[in-house]
Amino acid sequence: MKKVYIGVGAAVAVLVVGGLVAARAHARYMGMGHHGGHMFERGLAIMAWKLDLTDAQRQQVRTMAKAEWPEIEPSLQKLADGQKQMLAATQGGTFDETKVRAIADQQAQTISDLLVTKERFVSQVCSNVLTSEQRTKADAMRQEWTQRMDKFLQEHAAEPESVGK
Repeated sequence: MKKVYIGVGAAVAVLVVGGLVAARAHARYMGMGHHGGHMFERGLAIMAWKLDLTDAQRQQVRTMAKAEWPEIEPSLQKLADGQKQMLAATQGGTFDETKVRAIADQQAQTISDLLVTKERFVSQVCSNVLTSEQRTKADAMRQEWTQRMDKFLQEHAAEPESVGK
């Protein structure tokens, strides 16, 4: 069961970070700049609405995100490069487990770095931007997300034969 949680957690992390990479590529293609354009603004808008952020708080989060970007960008580039390596390593159905595992290990380290950066950013926003009432709401939102993930895993652990159908 522990392997299922680890596998699902890794898959979720890869999907989230893959989405960030795709958003960044789309943003650059569409000329939206460094913050993923619409994706960053949409996330900020949702957070601002749910936490009832003021305009000044929204601007402060934007400024903090812009300052964090130089640390995030190289990791996203490593992730994109690793994806290209993985595609090249498995093209045409080929599979060299040693090579794939080496790429996956590099990707895992990059994802780990990104998750640490994300949690540091969240901590800074909570400490420097949010009021105590907003921090309580934010903690509740994160707990709700964890509960939804647990529920999802429980529902799907009960029916493993349905995977792939």
